[in-house]
Amino acid sequence: MLKLFKKRWQRFDQAVHPYKPYVTVPYGVTTVSPKDIIALKYSPKEFKKEEAWMELRKSIEIKGWSDIPPSQLHLYYLPNGKFVASEEGNQLSYLSDELEIPSIQASVSILIPEEYLPENMKKELDDYAKKEYYTKKREEMLLSFARFVNLTPNKGTN
Repeated sequence: MLKLFKKRWQRFDQAVHPYKPYVTVPYGVTTVSPKDIIALKYSPKEFKKEEAWMELRKSIEIKGWSDIPPSQLHLYYLPNGKFVASEEGNQLSYLSDELEIPSIQASVSILIPEEYLPENMKKELDDYAKKEYYTKKREEMLLSFARFVNLTPNKGTN
């Protein structure tokens, strides 16, 4: 029998697997189409029966989406131009799609496969990782690299 409908959601691990090993770097708040979110950290079956889920859904149906701060919706931007939800964004990602919200504000981090990084940059990043003082420098270097190789979302701020 032919499968007529494509499964809507991938699992987080399944979506990021082709890019392992990888590093991530905070990008900032940006506008995202829920249709571009392809994976969830947890299956909807795992949270749809929870009371907190039902309260969240009811609240958004009554008040609308505008009260949702981007800090509550964390996504990773993949090299293929799609997003995956982290733990802080799983339920909201699912709900934004289910309620057909056209666009949402989310806190985004960029996922960069290590194979994309030049060897000299990997060494420098390893050195920064060993020294807590250089955490900001590491983030700046990775974000600059992501911009250089066009791995950043096209919309939004930052």
